[in-house]
Amino acid sequence: MSKSADSDRQIQEQNQHTRGRIAPKLPATRTPMPRSQVRQRVAVEATDRSVRGSPKPAFSSSRDSKHPTKRPGTLSDEKPKGKIETSTKFSSITDSPKSSAALRQTIAKAKAAHRTGSTFPNAPGAAFGNDSFPEVILSGNNSASLNKRIRSARMDGKLNIAAMGLKQLPAEILSMYDMNDDIADGSWAESVDLVKLIAADNEITYIEDSLLPVGKPETFANGEEDSQGLVLASLENLDMHGNLLRTLPHRMENLQCLTILNLSRNRIDNEDLKTIGRIRTLRELHVAENMVKGCVNHELYGLSRLESLDLSYNAITQISRGIARLSNLHTLKMAGNKITSLPADLVEVTALKDLDVSQNSLRGSLLPVSVKRSISLKIIDASFNALDSITGCENLKIPALQILKISQNRLTSLADVSCSPELTTLVADGNKLASIPEGFASLTKLRNADLSRNDIRHVDDHIGLMENLVVCSLANNPLRERRLLNMNTEDLKRELRSRHCQSSASNKENAGSGQNNDEKEGEQGELPSNIWSIQAGGVVDRSRSNIADIEATDLQGLAESGSVKTCLLHHNMLPIVPLVLDLLADTLVSLDISHNKLQGDKYLLEVLCLPKLRVLDLSANAIGSLEPLLSALTAPSLSELNVSRNRLVKLPELRSHFPLLTSIFAADNSISDLSFESVRGLQSLDVKSNEISFLEPKIGVLAYEGLRMFLVDANIFRVPRRDIVEKGSEAILTWLRSRIEDDA
Repeated sequence: MSKSADSDRQIQEQNQHTRGRIAPKLPATRTPMPRSQVRQRVAVEATDRSVRGSPKPAFSSSRDSKHPTKRPGTLSDEKPKGKIETSTKFSSITDSPKSSAALRQTIAKAKAAHRTGSTFPNAPGAAFGNDSFPEVILSGNNSASLNKRIRSARMDGKLNIAAMGLKQLPAEILSMYDMNDDIADGSWAESVDLVKLIAADNEITYIEDSLLPVGKPETFANGEEDSQGLVLASLENLDMHGNLLRTLPHRMENLQCLTILNLSRNRIDNEDLKTIGRIRTLRELHVAENMVKGCVNHELYGLSRLESLDLSYNAITQISRGIARLSNLHTLKMAGNKITSLPADLVEVTALKDLDVSQNSLRGSLLPVSVKRSISLKIIDASFNALDSITGCENLKIPALQILKISQNRLTSLADVSCSPELTTLVADGNKLASIPEGFASLTKLRNADLSRNDIRHVDDHIGLMENLVVCSLANNPLRERRLLNMNTEDLKRELRSRHCQSSASNKENAGSGQNNDEKEGEQGELPSNIWSIQAGGVVDRSRSNIADIEATDLQGLAESGSVKTCLLHHNMLPIVPLVLDLLADTLVSLDISHNKLQGDKYLLEVLCLPKLRVLDLSANAIGSLEPLLSALTAPSLSELNVSRNRLVKLPELRSHFPLLTSIFAADNSISDLSFESVRGLQSLDVKSNEISFLEPKIGVLAYEGLRMFLVDANIFRVPRRDIVEKGSEAILTWLRSRIEDDA
């Protein structure tokens, strides 16, 4: 056989290997080609075919050709027809320093051809194109996900297409109820009207008119129905926050079933509020973080059914008169604007309960002088303004007020707060208050008070008698007694209560003896440390008496009197909880055994029944477990437990044993795990300075069940971040709830 025939057979064998995507063997004298270079070569050739439209494999040759195409860079330098010059020689790709630039240039050409709408018949590089051009709005998984959600929406009337990268509302919504729809699953007869549409966090810039009904519902009843836009005609809830909307179509006023509209974080302006003002059925309207300027449109005041209005973080400078026409409005949020004053008409909105005007430019008085009473207001937030006073009226009465936030203003005094007996939270830090507000100690329901960073110099002793007060912050005030600044709330109340009791006893003795105070001070001496006596208010104070044990005879006389409500045994040497305290069970309400020698899990050895006990303080001991409380203490009325500064490693579920427990203080321990069940049902929880590594997102939901104070500073978890933790309990719980939504 001739040499030419042998050569032809060798070339055909090489081509057969090439058609099978197997690189032919190179001559022994050459270095074998690396696999990465083979993949690079195949990718280039696939790109060439997508540009030229050639369906031929990279190294194929025609069987009818007398001289088959040689593998580039092996037997011949002849260039295959229809190929790009940059891919003719394999050696140029593997050896040339310009090969990567040539590859990028080729890919760029392919992308340009795709953008111009070129078609590639029989192009084997289709998979390569799909990976490189993810610019189609609904393709692949996005399209399948949309179809799945539309099928579900036909059954429950709720369509969620949030965070899908949409540029506009999908046209598939218009045909979601069509009988011949290719995504129908045979359950058309069970379909319901679309009542809720969530299209938040996309990139939608406009809403097409074709998606909205042409006329109002009354025109449909008269037989003038136009089928266009009827899919959204029954919509009750539309959420499009976090998009790029610049304008709203006029047809939106035809959505006369709409009750909730959320357009926050878009780019709409005052003209669009006019369109919104014609949707008379609205009950909730959210237009925060948009481009609304100047005065609030009068058209909004025609929404007589509106209950909640959020216009926060715009550039509004004035709330015009006439807002009283919103007779059903109970929530108004105008934070983060440029408002300088509030109209008197605002308080005349008889249903208004929640008013947020924080972070504005309010000056002078928050409420006009003409306002003397507000019946419905429960929450006022006027923080971060330049206010000098709450009102110019001396006798302002807001009887239903529960939360008052006036941080970071210029207040020098507050009106008599006793006119708001329902007040539970007072936040007035960062002002210029010279004294504790008048009537402060009479607020029996007050739980949280922040008066830090003011000019307060004296603290009223009556604060020690405020049983429900959980948090009272006086930090960064020029108090005459500096040591009070370093006390926590319980220590502060205890100190003030002790002073008040001593002052009351001294006054009674002075009145009985007819002597003046100076003479009495010279004659009065301290009671012996071994005497048990009842002070004013039913207080038995045996603190700092080096007591290591208590005998039944010590408490016998006290028990017979039936008037002991508070027993102070802190700063002693007690190794266990005294069981003789059950002699005081009928009347004992508060028990303080902090700063003693309680250790481990052996501090309560037998059953102790205290049915009236509401406050128990076991802080600053060496307790390692709370199991003895669960097994040996019977206190069905217990509402507050302080176990701070111990050696706890776990916080068990306590409410199953103490059903009325609402406040737990467990700071400065070694707690590593905080479960949802251990927090559930609480109103206040302090677990600062522990070793908690993770917060369950479900805890955020407990805000709806009454959790108001949730302190988790100085733990070892990484999320939520420090800036969120420093914002306080509300920010932490909100962040935890958002994690649940993200996981869903």
